[in-house]
Amino acid sequence: MLGRLQSSGLSILNKTQAVATKSACKILYYGKVSKELALQVYSKEKWMPPNLQTFQNVYCGLYKDSIRYMNKPYDLVSKYNKLTKDEMVQYGAIGIQLIGFYSVGEMIGRRKLVGYRNYNHTHGVEEAAAH
Repeated sequence: MLGRLQSSGLSILNKTQAVATKSACKILYYGKVSKELALQVYSKEKWMPPNLQTFQNVYCGLYKDSIRYMNKPYDLVSKYNKLTKDEMVQYGAIGIQLIGFYSVGEMIGRRKLVGYRNYNHTHGVEEAAAH
C-alpha cells in the first residue's frame, strides 16, 4: 500500500513539475519579448522612463485626490460641472482609447474577434434529461 501511495505521489509530482516547467518557459519567453518590444518603442520614440521623484509626485497626488474626493464627493461634482467643452472632448477621446486598448486585449486573450469559444451546451441538457 505504501509503495502504491509513493508511486502515485511521484507521478503527480512529475506531472506538476512538467506543467510548471512548460508554464515557466512560456512566461520567460513572453517576458523577454515584452522587454524587447518596450526597448524598441523607447528607443524609436526617444522616450525616457520617469525618474522616481516624478513617479512619486504623480501617484501620491492621485492617492491624495482620491482620498479627498471620497471624503468630500461634492468637490468632485463641482469639478465636473466646471469642465469646458474642449476638456470633455479630450477626456472622451482618452476614454475611447482606453476602451479600445481593453477590447484589443480581450480579443488577444480570447484568440477570437467576437465572443468566446463555443462550448457544447447540449451535453448538459442530455445528462439532465437522462436523470
